[in-house]
Amino acid sequence: FRGFDTRNNFTGHLQKALRLRGIDSFIDDKLRRGDDLTALFDRIEHSKIAIIVFSKNYSNSAWCLRELVKILECRDRNQQLVIPIFYKVDKSELKNVPKKSFTEVKEEETSTWEAALTTAFNISGYVVNEFSTSEAKLVDEIAVDTFKKLNDLAPIGNEGLVGVDSRLGTLEKLLCCDDLDSVHVIGVIGMGGIGKTTLADCLYGRMRGQFDGSCFLTNIRENSSRSGLESLLQKLFSTLLNDRELEIGAPGNAHERFERRLKSKRLLIVLDDVNDEKQIRYLMGHSKWYQGGSRIIITTRDSKLVQAVKGRKYVLPKLNDREALKLFCLNAFNDSCPLKEFQGLTNMVLDYAKGHPLALKVLGSDLSMRSLALSRRLDKLHQIVSPMESLPSSSAELDVFLSFRGFDTRNNFTGHLQKALRLRGIDSFIDDKLRRGDDLTALFDRIEHSKIAIIVFSKNYSNSAWCLRELVKILECRDRNQQLVIPIFYKVDKSELKNVPKKSFTEVKEEETSTWEAALTTAFNISGYVVNEFSTSEAKLVDEIAVDTFKKLNDLAPIGNEGLVGVDSRLGTLEKLLCCDDLDSVHVIGVIGMGGIGKTTLADCLYGRMRGQFDGSCFLTNIRENSSRSGLESLLQKLFSTLLNDRELEIGAPGNAHERFERRLKSKRLLIVLDDVNDEKQIRYLMGHSKWYQGGSRIIITTRDSKLVQAVKGRKYVLPKLNDREALKLFCLNAFNDSCPLKEFQGLTNMVLDYAKGHPLALKVLGSDLSMRSLALSRRLDKLHQIVSPMESLPSSSAELDVFLSFRGFDTRNNFTGHLQKALRLRGIDSFIDDKLRRGDDLTALFDRIEHSKIAIIVFSKNYSNSAWCLRELVKILECRDRNQQLVIPIFYKVDKSELKNVPKKSFTEVKEEETSTWEAALTTAFNISGYVVNEF
Repeated sequence: FRGFDTRNNFTGHLQKALRLRGIDSFIDDKLRRGDDLTALFDRIEHSKIAIIVFSKNYSNSAWCLRELVKILECRDRNQQLVIPIFYKVDKSELKNVPKKSFTEVKEEETSTWEAALTTAFNISGYVVNEFSTSEAKLVDEIAVDTFKKLNDLAPIGNEGLVGVDSRLGTLEKLLCCDDLDSVHVIGVIGMGGIGKTTLADCLYGRMRGQFDGSCFLTNIRENSSRSGLESLLQKLFSTLLNDRELEIGAPGNAHERFERRLKSKRLLIVLDDVNDEKQIRYLMGHSKWYQGGSRIIITTRDSKLVQAVKGRKYVLPKLNDREALKLFCLNAFNDSCPLKEFQGLTNMVLDYAKGHPLALKVLGSDLSMRSLALSRRLDKLHQIVSPMESLPSSSAELDVFLSFRGFDTRNNFTGHLQKALRLRGIDSFIDDKLRRGDDLTALFDRIEHSKIAIIVFSKNYSNSAWCLRELVKILECRDRNQQLVIPIFYKVDKSELKNVPKKSFTEVKEEETSTWEAALTTAFNISGYVVNEFSTSEAKLVDEIAVDTFKKLNDLAPIGNEGLVGVDSRLGTLEKLLCCDDLDSVHVIGVIGMGGIGKTTLADCLYGRMRGQFDGSCFLTNIRENSSRSGLESLLQKLFSTLLNDRELEIGAPGNAHERFERRLKSKRLLIVLDDVNDEKQIRYLMGHSKWYQGGSRIIITTRDSKLVQAVKGRKYVLPKLNDREALKLFCLNAFNDSCPLKEFQGLTNMVLDYAKGHPLALKVLGSDLSMRSLALSRRLDKLHQIVSPMESLPSSSAELDVFLSFRGFDTRNNFTGHLQKALRLRGIDSFIDDKLRRGDDLTALFDRIEHSKIAIIVFSKNYSNSAWCLRELVKILECRDRNQQLVIPIFYKVDKSELKNVPKKSFTEVKEEETSTWEAALTTAFNISGYVVNEF
């Protein structure tokens, strides 16, 4: 392209559209005239497709013309695809090279240029002029076409998948992709292992770039049993609507509630491995809730499920003999034909498998590994596959109202702006369905129900009565409803608009035109944006406006903060630490605190508030648990595919994944949250090094261990507990659904606040208990009063347990000690209670638990010293206190020390006196340790 002509408008928007489709494009914005063209020609050589944007001054540039010659050489030699675009220029204006401008260029070269221009003009491409469709739509059309062409050059995910291409062709015909008026549901039906999921996955990878939104829900049969359908619906909606913070509310009417947003996009949905009609009804809803042109694919073993939702059926056929032979041989011999010595065995396998892909792959892999069990497996599979052969086959509130002069900017600047707002999850209204002469009531109603109005002033804005009446209405809403207004002056000076051309409005009363002029004057004094030939790239400015709008909407209605007491002040502190204005550095911030203090909640609120300001974002939740269950590699896969917006991404060997994708990572400002980290390895593995990210990116880590943040040189934010006022409000909201306590619960409220000491989770749980009128609450508080507080400031370590509880089971297991263990758990404190050990068991395991505990709590009760088990625990605890500096907290539960100091030796006739003396010494030592007394007073 010719930089001066299109870099900051059409080409900038086109590059962005390609990037959003996952297409990696090169633009020579870092090369300068006079630089060696070798590097540029190398990029052309290594590209699959070249897009040439011909514009007014293209043939005035030797640089562009040499690029063109090189591109056509690659087309002839490497079959490189070429897509010409004629941007507001006729071919006739370009066909002759202005040789006078190239006095230092030999005539031979200029003749080559002219020949290249002639060749390029004969290649089928696109024309952009004043009469063509919207630029934004055309840019999308070109991006989709490029995606298709790349797929044809290198189909996604089809390597080694025998027979998939013919089946994909059949399935694509059933999809009727050219029908943009209807929603089609297609069921892919077949027995287990036949390749339904594989086929759907290939189709999804090939076609998702042609839709505005897409989601592949895998393995619904298993996942719905494990996580429930509601979590799958949440994932479906948040993926389709590109809104991770989306709250679907009551799932029964979720589709109806989000109908307007669902209908704003052409969607591709895959519901994989469905085995119940309820799953389809719950997740898909009704086809009326989707935009025409959307497609829903269901994979299932049961054809009746597809019939129930009136979908088209595609019964997936087994492999034919040729395909079956090829698949088996590829897996067994890494070739398409069998080795001579295995010819007989190959025929035997093909006869047993009868075209079943999974059986062929498994048996082929077995033979490849020279498995001695192959023949036995064939016997077992003989009757497994054969039975499957016969399987039957508005008054809604808006975020933004856009006011603009249609002819001036609908198909360029305003079109791009609306798209940028939509990509940020911002719901905007554009009056493309209203026509002149229509009643303005509906339009004014949209203005009334919008939070922000963006006015795009352009050359002919003040020539339109329609626009001027919109403007007056917007300013009325600004005065009356505090509606925010953002004016944009698009290639026009204010002075050109300030006077209304009254001669154009002969039928309009002078009173109204005066109102229009007053409105223009008012609007011109509101801070806004100016777009002219000297301003920054239009694409960048459009993004800047979208980000600013996102921030303003957040200020009007902060995301996710409802009922979260104290979160705003903490968010403010954390945002300052993020240093968002610093676009040169990558910042790592650790949010540190004990379990239940609100680290994840705070990070989630910050993520919801700020993600719209970044080019890509990902929130990895509960890494402690998920890394143990699924492994770090699956989390890294999720992180990269989310950040790079590429579901089909293969990260390869994870050891150098960041380095391998460094260029793509550095192409975006990213926001990453690593939640609940408990090992430095997790951070190193997932985050990598900050040098692999673009300046301005931010990485937030939530953890209980401050040393982990220190290890990666991050800034620390130690999350404080709630102050007294915040604690009171949180408890009362959960207990009484009000910010103040009921009079009759004033005393009980004070007890709770004293016990919880500002810990949010404890306050919420106890508040909910009281809200449910739990009769046990007051007793629980009496017994637990002041037990937990000494443990709040304990540092974390690598020990397996936080607390070991020693107690006499018969006395306190079902009352005090039971309540105490629950209170510890609510604080996120891991405690051990010996409820699974029995008399006669070996004490080794118990002593090992004592050894690996940071704190031992001993609940002395009436019968404690009557138990040899308890007394041996006590001796071991005091040994660990002396040797390992283990903390010991004694509690005297309704018993006086004097009642316990003497061991009843008559009860221990089989115990040596030496040991009973050790017990008595241990009791004396324990009695001298500061602790707690629980009695009737």
